[in-house]
Amino acid sequence: MAVGQLLAPDPVPNAEQAYVMGPWGARGLLLCGLGERGVFYAAMTLLQLLEATAPGTAAGLVTIPIADVLDWPDMAERGQWDGSMVNDMERMAALKLNLYEAHARLSVTPEGRGRAVAQREFIERGRSNAFTIVQIINHLDQNGGTGLYTHCPETRGRDAAGKPSLRTPCCAQPRMRQILTDWLSDLAGQPDVSAINVWLTEDIQGTGSCHCDTCARAGQYAMEIDAAVQAWRTARERNTNLTLRILLTQGTEWVGNDKLVPLIPPEVGVSYYSGGGSYNVARDPMIPAVLAQRAAAGGWVGVYPTLEPQYDSTCPWSCPQFVKFRMAEFVDKKLQNVCAFVQPNNRAYDLNVTASAEWSWNAHGRSPRELALAWATRRGFKDPEAAADWAVTLGPVGWDIYGYGIWFKGWFDEAVTLLRTQRPPQLGQGQVGKGIFRYFPSPAALRKDFALCRKALALAERSGASELVEETRVTTGFVTMLRAVYDMAVILSSDRAPTDKQRLALRDALQVFAEAATDTVAAQRAWLKSCGIEGGVGYTDLADTIEQASREVSAVLEPYGVRSPYTAYLPREIGKWEDTDFREQVAIRKAYDVTHLLSGPGTYAVKFVYRGGSVGLGVSRVALVATM
Repeated sequence: MAVGQLLAPDPVPNAEQAYVMGPWGARGLLLCGLGERGVFYAAMTLLQLLEATAPGTAAGLVTIPIADVLDWPDMAERGQWDGSMVNDMERMAALKLNLYEAHARLSVTPEGRGRAVAQREFIERGRSNAFTIVQIINHLDQNGGTGLYTHCPETRGRDAAGKPSLRTPCCAQPRMRQILTDWLSDLAGQPDVSAINVWLTEDIQGTGSCHCDTCARAGQYAMEIDAAVQAWRTARERNTNLTLRILLTQGTEWVGNDKLVPLIPPEVGVSYYSGGGSYNVARDPMIPAVLAQRAAAGGWVGVYPTLEPQYDSTCPWSCPQFVKFRMAEFVDKKLQNVCAFVQPNNRAYDLNVTASAEWSWNAHGRSPRELALAWATRRGFKDPEAAADWAVTLGPVGWDIYGYGIWFKGWFDEAVTLLRTQRPPQLGQGQVGKGIFRYFPSPAALRKDFALCRKALALAERSGASELVEETRVTTGFVTMLRAVYDMAVILSSDRAPTDKQRLALRDALQVFAEAATDTVAAQRAWLKSCGIEGGVGYTDLADTIEQASREVSAVLEPYGVRSPYTAYLPREIGKWEDTDFREQVAIRKAYDVTHLLSGPGTYAVKFVYRGGSVGLGVSRVALVATM
């Protein structure tokens, strides 16, 4: 057995989580680790082995596998923030995930004292599942709801005119620094709180930097970093084991992480997040050089990646190749933490979540297909081999589409703009957030991905899993829409007006696009249902985005005498409301004239779409009435 290797002078990485498993006597099996976590993970491995042998075991009997195992994780912290992790902790622990970063409950009293409370239910649940629960101090520009600016208006950042009007805080203000210290000190004094992550201001471009003399001279983020570090040092007087990590943002990236990271003391961890930098699935390395260098030198570095195609909408995508690519980079660059973003829950992206657990533990172990087969077998699919083949066939097709960048609205906006401006499609070119044909170097690549979708559909049907079928339909819909956009753009980018033959080709391509859009929306809704997802579908509804694009593409072609027969059936905006509508009373009635939208008797659907703001509205009744 390899027990002695755990106690060797040069132990394996992350030895406190390592374990050994081996024969004990004639009929026993020994599970051993240097601590609780190691033994816990040994038990999780044994459960998986028992699960694999159980189907062929006689009733009432258990076959205990004889194994000699030495195992350890490549990365120390492996998990998520937000999402459904807290309600899914037992299942995630079985995959050897061990991290949940949770928002602390922050407030400011009328007397100006900061209060922070760790959510005890998370900590208690984490303790029994070998989880580390890290307390989050929310983005410093998003704490207005705590009472900060109500009770301490002087903590607001000052605008160019010197007025305290910004959402960004002024970290030169002694009161702001004291409140941050209060929050960290409160958490430091609570049982089992060992780590805090302070999220720096997120939207510096939108909220602006404080213009007071001190902040203007040092810089907004330099002041935020200094305030967080000093608050942590004070908090350590209550808990000497308390560690601090600081979350970078798209704002720090805009200002320059190269300038800011050196300001963070080496004993403080750095987590990399950026809406454009880490919340994308491009086929590019993610970790900036300044952080890779810090990690290589022994500094603590973590990352906040996404495991879904786009952060703004819920869209199916299972791609073990993508997850292996990401995790291998993180491990090879010696990061110690991966804290993924998964919405609305882990069930929606089950294969990708499972893959993140697999390759953050052992980055260079099983192949994508081997992992997919193990996942499909544990899920109990009728034909696991077909499901595994499906995953490695369809996943890269989605990667070609979703690797575009940040959000679906941008993807469709670029497609519409391409047609409207009559520019030729740029195949094989682009960068994150620009270039919908970036991973399609030729028209043949579009045809190849469409053929792979057809192959994947047959495999999905063989697997017996409806969610795989619907995911395939969604991916096929995106490829079909992109092919139609390419065909239309080639015609419209010509120096000459379209001929009659070309107008017929535009009509056919528009119909293909419109039908694919409708099919994609239907498939996405069916996929949500097959995954048991109701309600939360992301920041924006993918169906709204697709239907809007279908209307806009049709409008672009109308001057050429080409119209979509489906436009009349797409949702159209009939009205909206503003904050000022509620100035006099909290409940109002709005009336809109929809006469021109009624084509006859039948059922008409009314949909309310959230566009922005921190507080939503409740709608109690909708009625179609006739006026005389």
